Amino acid sequence: MPKHPGSLQLQPRDIELLRGLFESRLMTIANAAEIHFGGRREAAKKRIQRLKAAGFVKERQRRPYEPSILHLASKGVTALSERSILVEYPPLSRLAIKRRNQVSERTLRHELQVMDVKAALYRAMRATPEVRILSFCTWPLLNEFYGSENSWSQLPWIARPDGLLRISRDTRTQTIFLELDRSTESLGTLLSKVRRYASYKNSLTGMKSMTIQFVFPSETRRRNADLAFASIPRKRAMRIRTSTLNELLNQPLSLIKSAEFE
Repeated sequence: MPKHPGSLQLQPRDIELLRGLFESRLMTIANAAEIHFGGRREAAKKRIQRLKAAGFVKERQRRPYEPSILHLASKGVTALSERSILVEYPPLSRLAIKRRNQVSERTLRHELQVMDVKAALYRAMRATPEVRILSFCTWPLLNEFYGSENSWSQLPWIARPDGLLRISRDTRTQTIFLELDRSTESLGTLLSKVRRYASYKNSLTGMKSMTIQFVFPSETRRRNADLAFASIPRKRAMRIRTSTLNELLNQPLSLIKSAEFE
């Protein structure tokens, strides 16, 4: 029994939720329910309320009609640190962690959309028990990779996918990079991004195949991108998939079913 109302015995699922908040910076209760509570919304609400009361989790200030947006409190960071979980991540000072939680309104919508996609895929996985999520990281810093667009290019570049998903069926696996488009980049930039992925794929020896899942805000943007991507020679080892955000949120199984396991 807790010694006082502010104390709470952390369970393994609590630690996974705190770790998830450390990686993603923020998520809604609906996201947490799908990812960490098997879709049980009421169970998620009750447990998160206790984590908030105990000081492990905080809620971002919001208007009455906006969803509750969670982020990690300093006590939650301490809990992860005490369990040596933070050694798995790039070293960040307390100040850097605090600043990282200060998400601008412009960035907030994009990151919540990424989390909505992640939650939808976790929900879909429960309907396909033969497929397992090995990992699904949405921290761009952890997903970044370096390379050159062309073998003759001397200009280095860095890519930070919105998500890196690894799934498995039996002993076969598939790697899926998630790119959530905001219509702020030209089609030429998207083509350049695909060529960089191809260069990255060619530089690896352990990855047999990879999929790049582009998610667009509208059908028009998606069609224009499809036309642009059609000019890129396709290789079996690297696949390009496209969808609108609404399509992926409403039919997340389409991504799983289209995955070609190696």
